[in-house]
Amino acid sequence: MRPINNVVDITNFVMWETGQPMHAFDLNKVAGKQIVVRKLRDSESLELLTGKTITTKYGQPLCICDVAKPLGLAGIMGGKLAETANQTTDLLLEVAYFDPVHIRGNVKSVRKIDGAGGTDASYRFERGVDPNAILDYARQRAYGLIAELAGGKLSAPPTDIYPNAITPKHFSLTADAVSRMIGMPVSEQVIRSSLTSLGYGVDEQLNVTVPTYRVDVNDPVVLMEDVARLIDYDNIPMGAAVAAPTRGQDCKSSRLRTACARQLVSGGWYETKNDPLESATAGKWLGAVPDAITLSNAATTEMSVLRRTLLTGLVASTQRNIFRGATTIRLFEIDRTFSTLPGQWTLGGVAGGVAHRTIWKGETKVDFFTLKGEIEDLLESLGVKGIEFAPIIHVPYKPGETAAINLAGQTIGHVGAIDASVIKVERQAYPLFAFEINLHAVESAYGAAITYAPSNKLPPVTRDLAIIVKSSEGYAKLSAAIHSAAGDLLENLQLVDEYRGKPVPSDHRSLAFRLTFRAVGRTLTADEVQTVMDRVIASLATQCDATLRA
Repeated sequence: MRPINNVVDITNFVMWETGQPMHAFDLNKVAGKQIVVRKLRDSESLELLTGKTITTKYGQPLCICDVAKPLGLAGIMGGKLAETANQTTDLLLEVAYFDPVHIRGNVKSVRKIDGAGGTDASYRFERGVDPNAILDYARQRAYGLIAELAGGKLSAPPTDIYPNAITPKHFSLTADAVSRMIGMPVSEQVIRSSLTSLGYGVDEQLNVTVPTYRVDVNDPVVLMEDVARLIDYDNIPMGAAVAAPTRGQDCKSSRLRTACARQLVSGGWYETKNDPLESATAGKWLGAVPDAITLSNAATTEMSVLRRTLLTGLVASTQRNIFRGATTIRLFEIDRTFSTLPGQWTLGGVAGGVAHRTIWKGETKVDFFTLKGEIEDLLESLGVKGIEFAPIIHVPYKPGETAAINLAGQTIGHVGAIDASVIKVERQAYPLFAFEINLHAVESAYGAAITYAPSNKLPPVTRDLAIIVKSSEGYAKLSAAIHSAAGDLLENLQLVDEYRGKPVPSDHRSLAFRLTFRAVGRTLTADEVQTVMDRVIASLATQCDATLRA
C-alpha cells in the first residue's frame, strides 16, 4: 500500500494483520470533539480522500460525522475535512463494526454511478469482521504501535458504543446426523476434536458455540462440512447413492419448445442463445424506453433492460455472421421476452441469402414466401391447424412484405422482410426476413392428432382456373371460398401464377390456381369435376367478386 504517514500506515498495517479496518481523524478538526453516525442529508456533500465528492445522488449512504458535517463514508473511506497530516497532534481513532449488507449496498450505489466504489476496508466489512475479540485486539494493537512509533499517549479510556451486541450462535449436532451427511461413520470424538481445532466451543453433548468471527456459519451443515474438510475428502469412501427412481416428464410448454427446435434444425436452421439483457436503445421501434422493464442494479448501461423482442439479439448474431462472409442466414432462438413479468416464451428467426443451391439450376434466394412456407411446415408439424396469414403494416418489417400469423382469430406472430431503414445491417448483400411467434398462444393448439390415410392409387384430375380479383382480396379468403365449394373431392390447391398490368385493371390482379381432384375408391368423371368447378367459380364470384380471366 502507498505510505501516507506513520499514523495512517499503522491503521493500514493493523487492518492487514487482523482483518479489522480502522480510521484515524484529526481531533482538532472534529467539531464538538465527538462522532455521530448517521445518513447523509440532502443538503450535504462529502469530499473523500481520493477527491471524489459524495452527494445524495448516490442515495443516502451511512456517514461518520461530527456534530456539524460529514467526515467519512462509513466502512469505505475517510474524508478530507478531518484527515491526519504532519501537523496533527491529537487523534481520534475509530474502530467499528458495520453491517455487511449495508456496506455492500453503499459500495454498489457508488459503483453504479462512478464505476468504482470498493476499498480495502469495504472489502472486509462486506464479508463480515469479528465485532468482539478481533475488534478489541485490533484497537489495542493500534494503540501500542502509535505509542511506540508516533510518540502517542492514550488520553482517556476508550468509548465503546455497542447497543445491539452480536452474540455467538449455537448449534447442536449428533454423530448420526454428521455421518449421514458426510457418507461415512464419524465418531463423537472425531467431531469434537475437529471443531475444537477450528476454534469452536464444543461440549460433551456436541452443542457447538460458533465464534463471532465465523460469520459464514449460519447452519449446522457448515459445521459438518468443516468436519469433512478435516477428515479430508480423499478419505471419504465413494459409494452408490441410494435413491428411488422416478419417472420424469416434461411439461407441455417444454415439449412444444423442443418440437419447434427439432423441426427448424432438421430444416437447416441454427439455434442461437443471446443475452436477455440489452441497452435501453435496443428495439427502439417497439416504442418508448419507459415501456421496457429496467433493472435497478444493472451492471452496465449496455445491459440495463429486459429485452422485449428476440430480433435485437438475432440481428446482432446475423451481423457477426455477415462480417465473417456468410452467404446464408438461418438463425432462430427460443427464449423469453419481457413486455411484462415473468415474460413469455417466444420463437424468433432471421433468414436470408441462399435458400437452395443446385448444380443445374444454380441458387435460389430466400424471399418472403420461402419463410412463410417454412413457418407453415413448422406449425403443421406441431399439429396446429387453421393458420392464416393476413397482410399487415408492422414495424420493423417492410410494408407490402409483412403478414400477421393468425390462429382462431388471434394474432400469434408476424413475418416479413426487415426494413433496412429501421434495422441497419452493415455489408448486407441480400434482403433479410424475420418472424416472431408467441409460443404461449400456440400451446393450447399444440399436440392435436395428425391423421394419416393410405395413398390413393386412383388417377387424379387437374383443372386450372384463372380469375381477376381486387388486389385487396387476400389468398386466405380465396382459398377458403374454393375449399368450401369444392368439398372433399379437392385434394390439393396451388397458386401457380400472379399477374399485374394491362389489360388487368390497376387495382386488380390476375391469379392462376391449379386444382387437383380425386375421390376415394372410384375414378372421377369429367361431368363430376365440371360440376365442382362451376360451384367454385360461383363461390368466388359471390364471396370475392372474382371474374374469370378471358
